[in-house]
Amino acid sequence: MKEAEKQLNESFFTNLQIMVSSHRYIYGPGEALIEFLIDKRIKNLLVCLHSIPQVDATWNLRDLSSILEYENGNLVYTRTLRIVGTPFIDYIIHFILSCFLPLIRRRRFHVAIGEGLPDTLACIVLKKIGFVKTVVFHAHSFQPSMFRGVRRTFYILLTKLCLRNSDWIWNLSDRLARLHESLGAQDRKNIIVPIGIDTKFLKVRDSRKPKGKLVFVGHLKDDQGIMLAVRAMSKLQKSYPNLKLLVIGGGPLFKPLERFINHANLKENVSMLGPLPYPKVMEILTQCDIGVAMYKPSSTSIAKVTDPMKLKMYLASGLPVITTNLPWLSPEIKFHKAGLVINYNEGEFAEAVIEILHNYEVYHAGAVKLASTHGFWSWDVIFKNAMETVVRKT
Repeated sequence: MKEAEKQLNESFFTNLQIMVSSHRYIYGPGEALIEFLIDKRIKNLLVCLHSIPQVDATWNLRDLSSILEYENGNLVYTRTLRIVGTPFIDYIIHFILSCFLPLIRRRRFHVAIGEGLPDTLACIVLKKIGFVKTVVFHAHSFQPSMFRGVRRTFYILLTKLCLRNSDWIWNLSDRLARLHESLGAQDRKNIIVPIGIDTKFLKVRDSRKPKGKLVFVGHLKDDQGIMLAVRAMSKLQKSYPNLKLLVIGGGPLFKPLERFINHANLKENVSMLGPLPYPKVMEILTQCDIGVAMYKPSSTSIAKVTDPMKLKMYLASGLPVITTNLPWLSPEIKFHKAGLVINYNEGEFAEAVIEILHNYEVYHAGAVKLASTHGFWSWDVIFKNAMETVVRKT
C-alpha cells in the first residue's frame, strides 16, 4: 500500500507544468519552492527570477533578471538580462518580462505561482490570454506603510486585484490570511503555507555546555532589532569578555553596525559575516548557543503579519531564542520554554542572555520539543500539501 501511494505521489508531480515568477533573495520561500519543484522532477518548470530593485550592495543581487527552464529536473535553458532603473521602473520591467519571457518559450502551464505583486499580476495576465490554468498568489507580507500618498493607494489596489483574480492565495501566517480576508480574499482559496526548513541541511545542536555564542540571521535593518543586540553586547562583554555575537546577513545597517563595533571596541565580541549560503548558515547555527530575533515593536512591522524564518531556523537547530512578543510564534516559545520573550530593551536582553546560558539544558530541550512538535517545519511536507491542494481542488 505504501509503495502504491509513493508511486501515485511521484506521478502526481512528474506530469505537471509549472511557472514560478519570483525575486532573488539569499534564501526564502521562493527559492525553497523552486528547489522543491526541481527535486520533484516535474515535466516542465519555468522560472522568472528578478533582483529586488536597489537592494543594499552587501547582498550582491542587483539589476538582474533571469529565465530558467527545467525539464524533469534538468536545466535545459537559461538567459540573464541586466536591468538598470529606479525601483518603480524596475518593478514595471519585471512585470513585463514575467509576461513576455514565457511567451517566448511557447509554454502553457497547469499552475503559475507569483511570489509578490508584480509577479502575481504577470501570472494573472498569462491566465487571461490562455497560457495558464491556475494562478497562485504566494503572499509573504502586506506592507502599505512602506508607501505614502498615491503609491500607498496603488499598492493596496494592486493587492486587492491580485487577491480577487488569483485562484489560490498562499499566506505565510494565519494573521496574514485574516488580513487578506478583510481585503476581500475568499476564505475557500485563502490557505496558510508557512515558512519551512530545508531538512537536508538540518543538524540539531546537542545539549553540550554553552560557550556563550549568540547568532543573528537576517536583513540588517532597524525593525530587526540587531542594533539593540549589538549595543547590549557592549555592556555584557564587561562581565562576560568571552561572549560572542555572529551577525549573518546584509542590509542598510551593515556599515553603521561596523562603525559602532569599531567605536565600541567590540571586534573580539561581534563578527559581521555578511550574507552566506543557506547550507553554510545552517552549519554555523549548530556551533552557536542562542538565536537572536529582537523585533522592534511596531503596528506596521512585517514580523506582525508574516512568518519570520530566523525563528524556525534557530529552533529547528536546537537553539533557544530571545525575541519580542511581535511574532505569532512567541506564545509557543513561552509555553515550551524554548527561549525568552521579552520587551524591546537592552537591559532585558542582557538579562535574558545570562538566564539562558545559566539554565541552558532547560531552554535547549524546550527548543527541540517545539520544533519537533511541528515536524521541524519541513519545506517538503509544506509544499507537497500545498501543491496537492491546488492541483486536486482546481
